[in-house]
Amino acid sequence: KNTFFFVCLLILRSFFFLLSIVGIVEEREKEKLEAGEINLDAIFTPIKKVAFHVENMRVGEKTNFNRLRIEIETDGTITPAQALSQASEILVKHFFLIPKAFPEAVKKEAKKKEVKPSSKSLAETKIEDLKLSAKIIRALQKNNTRTLAGILRKKEEDLSKMKGLGEKGVKEIKKALKKLNLALR
Repeated sequence: KNTFFFVCLLILRSFFFLLSIVGIVEEREKEKLEAGEINLDAIFTPIKKVAFHVENMRVGEKTNFNRLRIEIETDGTITPAQALSQASEILVKHFFLIPKAFPEAVKKEAKKKEVKPSSKSLAETKIEDLKLSAKIIRALQKNNTRTLAGILRKKEEDLSKMKGLGEKGVKEIKKALKKLNLALR
């Protein structure tokens, strides 16, 4: 049984420090300690056992849900709910450290995600892809407007004058454009 656990090695110009844990106190109590050794009880956690299970679950007609069951056994100094809460808080704090550790990489990824629509993609985007109501799509098509670029070439007044489009239709179009970070002229 290997009871030696290497923890760290620190070397400075005139100082050498090696920290390791050898065995557990109960196993070494009867042995005589060498110079520089300290007995250390390495069991600090109130958690005795943790297990989790993921199960398929059905909610109404939908069957694509999962249920997470977490089993936590403690030594009684804290409740399982407290243990889960503290573990969750620690995990969230660690996740918040990731962007701070790699700020340049996070900025580069954010810039990559900022995709501005090109004029080619605007010309090719059909009005059906904007998730507008069928009535508005028919009205735009009757007025020979079949692409996103066609809508963007028009002023708000031009759209409101189109047959079949009213104030509500123009509002719906403006809302759809806003989702794409676009606006009418």
